[in-house]
Formats: sequence, C-alpha cells, structure tokens
Amino acid sequence: MKRNNIIFFTWENRIFLKKELDRWIQVFESKHWEFNISKVTLENIDKVNIESELTTMPFLSENRLIILDEIPLAWSSKDTENTKDTKLDEKILNVIDNIPDSNFVIFVQENPDKRKLLYKKLLEISTVKEFTNPSENDLKKHIRERLLWIDNDALDRLMEFKNSKLQEIEWEIEKLILFKNHERISKEDIEKYVTPEIESNIFSFTDSIFELNYNKALINLENVLENSKIEPTFAAIMTSIRKFLYTLYLKTSWISDSQIIELLKLHPFVFKKTLSKSANYKYILKLYNELVNIETKAKIGNLIGDNEVGLKLALEKVILDLKKNKIHLQ
Repeated sequence: MKRNNIIFFTWENRIFLKKELDRWIQVFESKHWEFNISKVTLENIDKVNIESELTTMPFLSENRLIILDEIPLAWSSKDTENTKDTKLDEKILNVIDNIPDSNFVIFVQENPDKRKLLYKKLLEISTVKEFTNPSENDLKKHIRERLLWIDNDALDRLMEFKNSKLQEIEWEIEKLILFKNHERISKEDIEKYVTPEIESNIFSFTDSIFELNYNKALINLENVLENSKIEPTFAAIMTSIRKFLYTLYLKTSWISDSQIIELLKLHPFVFKKTLSKSANYKYILKLYNELVNIETKAKIGNLIGDNEVGLKLALEKVILDLKKNKIHLQ
C-alpha cells in the first residue's frame, strides 16, 4: 500500500530535483524547526543509526523530515555484491514498514539500481516523483526565474550555445549573475560571456549552410576547427545534414511532428529551424551528395595530402563552389 510520507525523488533532472528538495526543507524549517530535519548521505551513513533515524518521533512538533541522499544505491555495471551496501539495504527494509506517519522520508537517487530489493520496495510503497529533463518552455521559464532581465534573443542564444542542457546552462547562469547582476542581458552578452559547446558551433555552421549563407558558413567552420579536429567535425556535419534531409522527408510522409522529434531525437527548436529552411531541400541534398563523395575519397586515400588537411580543403572547396554557383541541381 502506498504511503504519503515516504517519497522517492528520481530521474536525471538534478537541478529541478534539488529545487523541490530545498522547498521541502524550507517548509519544514518554518513549520517544524530545523531540529526535526535530518540528512543522511553515503558520506555520513557510517555515523548514523539508520533504524533509529527513521523511527525516532519528532521533537516538540508534529512532523520530522529525513532525507536519504543517494539512497537507494545507484546502478552499477558490476555484478559483484558489496556486503556493506547490502547491509544498508537490509537495515532500511527491516524498519521501513515501521516508520511512523509523523516522519516524512525522502529517498533521493537519480539512477537507482532497479535490481535491488529496496528499489522494488519503494516502487511498491512510496510516492514516486520523477524529475525528467524539462521541456523547452519549462527550461525557458527556469532561465527567466534565474535571470530576470534577459532579452528573448539572448535566452534563445544561451539555449543554443548549450544545446538546451540544463546543467551546463545552470553553470552559465551563475557566471552571468556574477558579471551582469540586476542588469539587462543581451544577445551580445551571451556571445561575450558564454562559451558555445562544439555541438553548438557545428549547429551554427550547418544552420548557415541550410540558409545558403556561404560566407557565414566559412567563418563558422573556422570557429569549429579552432577547438576540434576535422574528422569528427566532418562526421558531425554529415550527421546534421542527414537529420535535416530525413526530417523534411518524414514531414512529407504523414508522420506527426512529435513522432519525428522523438524518432530523430531532435530538440523542438532544431525541428522548427529545419522546417523554416525546407525551401532549400534540393540544394542541401546536392551538397550532401558532394560530401558523400568526399567521404568516399577520404576512405580510399584519394584526397589531397593526408585526411586531416585533405578533408578541410575538400570541405572548404565545396562551400566555395556553392558560393560561386558551380554546383548545380541536376
């Protein structure tokens, strides 16, 4: 039977998980005093009598809050049993049904080992709260809560630079608060203070290609190659263009937008950008065929110089040829 006072926080969104955990702590501090809040982690577990901690009644109050961080234990690829870990699970399992209703217990584990009995028991009796990665709108709302004076285009640029990855965005938010506290944050500020990830640089390059903006593409290619070698860059470009073409192909096949996004693992922002460039489909298809020819030549050693130099020269030549209209549609 489910118990309202036993809660299990899980999944990959650690930022929102911590936000909710902090809210619980603040509520308990205001209503039941800090004396009635305990936090047990794997670092201090050896100093705690876990059975007593879970069953001790509140001190001069109605409720207690016990947070068990990183418990149940995380999944591991190793099959070996750790005696210490097994004993911890056994201790909790021995008393979990005897936890008084006055005690609220929050188990916190992003990636629990689903083979363990404690995990299975929690699924049976606890209220499970899954913190999945936020949607685009939820992520924008979170950024706005943290950066009150950020411009719309600056917000979009921040998400683009960090590929909408919550943890990386959170680190950048801390930096922006330091440099731009209570000041307006513009797109130029993002470009000044935030370092784009390699995927973002590649996205900027392919985006300029999809726009048929070849001067911008050459500049973006140089930016990419400042921090990455040509071979993985070329492979990433090929993947990006394949997804562009496949997205537009699926769009004509009566498949819903949500299905396309799920199938190709696309961010909704990227999906919208792709659709906005659909008029250039034939040009991008022609470019892709040229890149396939380059890839084939690279595999058999038919490029000028070694692959590192040859790939770069060949890619630049294709872009220049596009710019000069030397590649024509068949």
